[in-house]
Amino acid sequence: MSSHLFLLLAALTFPGEYQIRGVVRGPDAQPVTGADVWLVTTGNPVPLEERDALHTTTDQEGRFALPLPVHSPYGRNFQIDAFAFKPGVGIASTYVDARSPPLHTLTLRLKACAPDNVTIVDPSGAPLKDARVTVSNMTARSEKFIQLLPASPPVPFRSQTDARGEVTLELFKSLSWVNLDVETPQFGIQRLSAHDSLLESPLSLVRPGKVRGRLVADDPKLLAGVLVSFQSQMEPQSRRLAVSVKGRADVRTDAEGRFEVAALVPGNVQVVWIERATGPSVFLGADVQGKLQPEGILDIEIPVIGGVRVSGAVVQDESGVPCPAIPVHISIRSDDRYSGSSRTVLTDREGHYETFMPPAAGYVMLEVGPLPDPWLPADASPLNRRIPAAGDELAMPDFILQRGTSLTGKVMDANARPVPYAYVQAATVGIGKKNVRRVLVESDANGSFTIGPMDPDLVVAMMASNDDEASAAVLMVEPGKARLGIVLRIEAAAMAEVSGRLVDTEGHPVSRDDIVLDSGMDSGEWECDAVRALQPISSQFVTTDAQGKYAFPNRIPRLGRYWLQTLSINRFARKRLVLEGGDLQAGRQSLEDIVLEREK
Repeated sequence: MSSHLFLLLAALTFPGEYQIRGVVRGPDAQPVTGADVWLVTTGNPVPLEERDALHTTTDQEGRFALPLPVHSPYGRNFQIDAFAFKPGVGIASTYVDARSPPLHTLTLRLKACAPDNVTIVDPSGAPLKDARVTVSNMTARSEKFIQLLPASPPVPFRSQTDARGEVTLELFKSLSWVNLDVETPQFGIQRLSAHDSLLESPLSLVRPGKVRGRLVADDPKLLAGVLVSFQSQMEPQSRRLAVSVKGRADVRTDAEGRFEVAALVPGNVQVVWIERATGPSVFLGADVQGKLQPEGILDIEIPVIGGVRVSGAVVQDESGVPCPAIPVHISIRSDDRYSGSSRTVLTDREGHYETFMPPAAGYVMLEVGPLPDPWLPADASPLNRRIPAAGDELAMPDFILQRGTSLTGKVMDANARPVPYAYVQAATVGIGKKNVRRVLVESDANGSFTIGPMDPDLVVAMMASNDDEASAAVLMVEPGKARLGIVLRIEAAAMAEVSGRLVDTEGHPVSRDDIVLDSGMDSGEWECDAVRALQPISSQFVTTDAQGKYAFPNRIPRLGRYWLQTLSINRFARKRLVLEGGDLQAGRQSLEDIVLEREK
């Protein structure tokens, strides 16, 4: 279980401060003392220079706690990068969406890295001095996912080139691919995407162009002080493996809505988003694209429009008592360019909120959270209302919170000894019922836990697990039954180690192919099946050896359902198998050979 990513967002008071707690583990799964941990707000509409970055170090048990970084002139932002690093040990990061946190503890598993030298040159081939180079993201050879780094990473993942154009950066020891953001006043921000083999040669920037233009709107109050974000991509020169180059730039309009970008990578240019911190809200009136030539100038006009005022209130129960300082997440569901647009605001002292959303042809969806104990939504389904015409107002119905109940108890091992820092899961179960939800917490140093809030009218399924063991059975707590003094007993017999072999249709081993084991929660299944509600793992990636053999490093509970899927990097057709946890044997479990067919 040490590779799991579990998130703790605990509301301390009502209103209160939200915390992210977690633990950092090394490649050997042992806690790492003195590791640096950062939380960084990321994503639009927060500009890079205005994003929060909170820092701490892990204690003797590898643990950390930080408040959720939510301050921004653009409203509270709940898109967070969590990142950990220790020199000589490794790096780890994960993306945290704190708008609707389902889990309660974050574990960052470091992956081995080492210093590496990279050389940057200008378009003429001359060394580029004093360029700021940032590792944006990178991929390891043994894993088929991108390791995302924070939008504002610290040294040694951001540094400046010397007189020879060289810079030293921390990269994966088993690096496959890396994206580097290179920034200078002359060339702007250029993202170089390169395979590890290309880092042995100098990486060259391209000659930029210039973008200038203005915003146009019926209302002149919408033009001033708007932040406009551009992206560009240079068309590849050939199909051969090479360094790809993308550009990015943020610029703010003057009082008349005019702007100028001094340096942007040539190619296809697109306006990604517009935003401003004060004044009336403004949105793109149309998709804006253009073609920029090297050392050329692109003149564009950007149509902008105002938004629809969305307002409402969050109240307690049927009493209508207002709920202050509650995060309210408002998003758009539509078939046009505004689909996915979202805002997060806080309720005021009277429980009211308001914001502006684009006049899309669709619906406004409203959710709240994270919520302080003992509150949870009276209805788990988000509020939704059709968006009126531009310029109109949309008054949302009251979002009602109800009181939930918490469950307390202890985690014990087979010898009735307390199990500290075990993962405790609880999920409400019911067909067609409201508030079907899953929560996870960590037991304390004495094995005690408090988990919730849960809907008092629904059955609650519970289980516990740690790095080596899991519950032998799922505990069902009926409505109205005692929810105090619960004992969850875990034992090694409830765990299985999964291994096997990949072969082709002729029985030959398939070596150096990737395979993933993942929890198998199908949409809707966990509402009526407690075992599937308590999914115990996140993804595990492994690569087959020369004999086609694989073995997943983390044991899994013999509960729930799992997917076993090949990733087929050797031109074999992908294959996915379903494993029922209850059918697995205790201890080592060698599966039948998985036969792969060649792609046609």
